[in-house]
Amino acid sequence: GGSLSIEKVIGGLEPYEFSIDGGDFGNVGTPAPGTPIIIPDLAPGSHTLTIRDQKGCFSPTVDFVVNPTEIT
Repeated sequence: GGSLSIEKVIGGLEPYEFSIDGGDFGNVGTPAPGTPIIIPDLAPGSHTLTIRDQKGCFSPTVDFVVNPTEIT
């Protein structure tokens, strides 16, 4: 599988929770400043990401694609 790296969330209040493809929201922790948030173990293909802050406010949904790992 692949992973999603989120460099920065702008706006809202930490901690943030993340939902992939409309699934349950989960908190992946608060990384050190300057460290990206990593969401691991994503299957190849098209996905959607929604972010929710501690007040329950939602981000616009973001579409992204995880490319399959190339076997050499």
